Amino acid sequence: MNRKYRFILIVFLTGVVALQAQTTLAVSRFENLSGKMKYDSWERTFAGLMRVHLGSNEEVLILERSRMEPLLKEQALSLSGLVDSARSIGHLLGADFIVTGSMEWENGRLIVTADMIRVKTGQLITEQVSAYNSAHVEKMAALLAHNLLYRLGLEKNYMARERVLSNDVWYCGGAFVLSSAAALYFDRRYKEQYSLYRETGSLADFDNYYGSANSSRNWSYILGGAALVSLGGALVRWFRADRENVIRAAGGGRTETLFYMVPNETFYVGLSIHF
Repeated sequence: MNRKYRFILIVFLTGVVALQAQTTLAVSRFENLSGKMKYDSWERTFAGLMRVHLGSNEEVLILERSRMEPLLKEQALSLSGLVDSARSIGHLLGADFIVTGSMEWENGRLIVTADMIRVKTGQLITEQVSAYNSAHVEKMAALLAHNLLYRLGLEKNYMARERVLSNDVWYCGGAFVLSSAAALYFDRRYKEQYSLYRETGSLADFDNYYGSANSSRNWSYILGGAALVSLGGALVRWFRADRENVIRAAGGGRTETLFYMVPNETFYVGLSIHF
């Protein structure tokens, strides 16, 4: 065989093997169960974020939404019936797993639950994230996707929580840095002017150096105080915002017994341990 064609064949076969080694995921929409209409648009948005974060792993192949949704509509499969129809959906979509979920509000928290269904067996793997601040929705999707990948053995560690720094912390931190730098500048200027004041023999320079040193010292005190206030504000905001700016995960610490039927009419009892 010609070397050129042999090389092309090897490259082609390598690509085929690589594609077969990938885990194929189909991500459905996340149903809005919060009762708040303003979150209806998140049903598609959150699913899109999950596709992006899950697909960032090289060992995962995400099925396109345009390919998935017509098949689901054709089969009239609702989200509530996905587990029972997992194998048929898998054959239709060519997926190893189907990811679907829901969003709801509970006690002031946005809770997003993801159900990952193994299409061959109907096994259900559930992960959940929650946050008091709905502005962290993209970070929530990233954390949820990470933990789902961990459950597939594609990530090394399970992330139980993630802190998101609020803008207030950044603003106070920036004010602290700027105020501290300015305070140090005026303190150094004060020392220089005071040294010149003590060394000068001219009465005119004496007054100038004294006034400049006194002004620099006052500014160093003012800016130093502002730096302390900014630092205090950043620390207070950091600790008080723990509830608002922390995303928490759930699912990795539960043990769940699953009873499910697969289409070959064999009854299974499974023990799912969440690490």
